[in-house]
Amino acid sequence: MKQLFSILLLAMCSGVYSQTSAYSYPAQYNPPHSSVNTELDMRVLQNMQSSYNKNYKKFNDKVNNLYKLIERLLKKNNNKLTEKQRDYIKLVYVYIDGITKTDLTSESQTYNIIKTLEKVEDNIIEWL
Repeated sequence: MKQLFSILLLAMCSGVYSQTSAYSYPAQYNPPHSSVNTELDMRVLQNMQSSYNKNYKKFNDKVNNLYKLIERLLKKNNNKLTEKQRDYIKLVYVYIDGITKTDLTSESQTYNIIKTLEKVEDNIIEWL
């Protein structure tokens, strides 16, 4: 009788224990949460684009002005430049080609680029 009682008690305890197990119920997960804030990303990208557009216009105007000055210099000298002038103008072209879109999204970098191109303008004006 004692053995039967022990077995019955053991069976009851194991049944209760198995019902309260952490693995007896399916896991309840919340839906995935996105850490990407697309609204903020769009505002940042729009701001960068408007900054680029404004700075590109300044840069493009300055470069066009430089090209006009170089054309005037060539006309004045009958399409002949000194070696120093040719080398200088080649360096200016290399500098302009090296400017990236990323450079033009930054106000401070655009400012430095425009200041450099203004110095180039001054040098070409001196040759005129």
